Amino acid sequence: MTAKRYERELFCALEAASAAAKLQLDLRGKTGPVERKSDASPVTAVDKKCEAIIRARLLKKFKQDGFLGEESGKSAGRSGRIWVVDPLDGTRPYLRGIPTHSVLIALLENNDPVLGVMALPALSLVCYADSLSVFCARRTSLRASRMVLP
Repeated sequence: MTAKRYERELFCALEAASAAAKLQLDLRGKTGPVERKSDASPVTAVDKKCEAIIRARLLKKFKQDGFLGEESGKSAGRSGRIWVVDPLDGTRPYLRGIPTHSVLIALLENNDPVLGVMALPALSLVCYADSLSVFCARRTSLRASRMVLP
């Protein structure tokens, strides 16, 4: 596999993560009621809105792909690929104003991970990886690091 093979998917995932990250920042302190999932973990309207944004953006471009979202569950695709999403990882810290919450997006092809994106909006940090490399950048500066994996 080459990194270029998933360039469109990576770009789309980065755009989706960016949109969800912006929403998280915009809605800080305005989450509304907190519901509890079956495992007693919290879920908010922000979690659900972020997932809806991500799902819409990914599946608009990759209609044949499946989707597994923490809030909405699984929908099967026909491509052998599935997007796995936690739209607001760290809901508890988010509710408390702790800046460690994130957006997580991964793409699996035939059950093998082929790319992943992590955005930590309150820390202005975005990282992504494919099978060949990892890249992290602070959005407020141009400092970035890229390392090739063995």
